[in-house]
Amino acid sequence: MQIKFTYAQKTVYEMLATREVNDISVVHLCRTLKCSRHAFYKRFDNKNNFLTLCLIQNIHDEMKKHKKRGVNESVYYLLRHLQNDRMYYENMGRLLKRTCICTLLKDKLHEMIWNKMKLDDEVARVLVKEMTDIIYVHLFFWLKHHCDKDMRKVYHQVESVLNRLNHMSTNAAFIEKLRLENYHYLWGHKEFED
Repeated sequence: MQIKFTYAQKTVYEMLATREVNDISVVHLCRTLKCSRHAFYKRFDNKNNFLTLCLIQNIHDEMKKHKKRGVNESVYYLLRHLQNDRMYYENMGRLLKRTCICTLLKDKLHEMIWNKMKLDDEVARVLVKEMTDIIYVHLFFWLKHHCDKDMRKVYHQVESVLNRLNHMSTNAAFIEKLRLENYHYLWGHKEFED
């Protein structure tokens, strides 16, 4: 039987969102997904590959819901989603502890914010990437410590970064000023030198 990813993703979400899971075998996954091991390995490299794809798709689906919202609102709703589905994300963290998904998650967050900014400038891209990394550090720390804090506190910690991003997206002169004043030395990027 062929595995439909949306079904598999939803099934894994339901399995991980309700109770603590410290380990899961491919056999258990196959039984839950009603597929053979052969079908599983034909579609996915391994268990961690499958779980990582589920995690990334879950975050992507959540971000898609807020496509028309601004940067601040989108990050706020992402935080709310992470807090509401805390058990799922904590389980994924435990199950994927040997697989570094940091870069994937950072890239996904950067992509979401960059797409909302609607800018087409390399200096802006570098700035957005750096500011997104700051936001990611706050999110990662918050999740790593079991989301003990209310997500609104985390939002307020990153709100100043979000406001800078909004200023940058609405003020083209700001980016040009950075370019003219050679702020690239602060970032260490020689490609911006004239």
